[in-house]
Amino acid sequence: MTATTIDQVSYTDSKPAVRPLWQVAAVTTVVAGLAAEAFGAAAKALDVPMVFKGDEIPVGSFIFDTAIWMLVGTIVAAVLIRKASHPARTFAILATTATLVSLALPATADIPDTATKVVLAASHVIVGAIAIPAMTRRIARA
Repeated sequence: MTATTIDQVSYTDSKPAVRPLWQVAAVTTVVAGLAAEAFGAAAKALDVPMVFKGDEIPVGSFIFDTAIWMLVGTIVAAVLIRKASHPARTFAILATTATLVSLALPATADIPDTATKVVLAASHVIVGAIAIPAMTRRIARA
């Protein structure tokens, strides 16, 4: 009787693991929301009157608004992954356009102080600068 030994070879996929879209979106939401919230808090500490329609903008508003719009962006991303021929490129264009359009909101809002308008507009840019690349990279791996 003879024994035959076969070497076991394990193969690994050369691609790195891809996190689910919802996980990337969740982490991105927290990071971008906290960055915007910190920026708003810093502006308030520098005596920028964070007032909208006569009421002070409450703590947590930046995170809440980021979460709402990240949810919308995540839904758009999921649809694009399934339907678009170039989902990452399409998402980047749509998200950048939406960020640019969103700058009109603080500019035209009933906010008497220009510094507050600038802070709010800058917070849109901060969130976009964090969220758009992170989501686009994830979509490109789909």
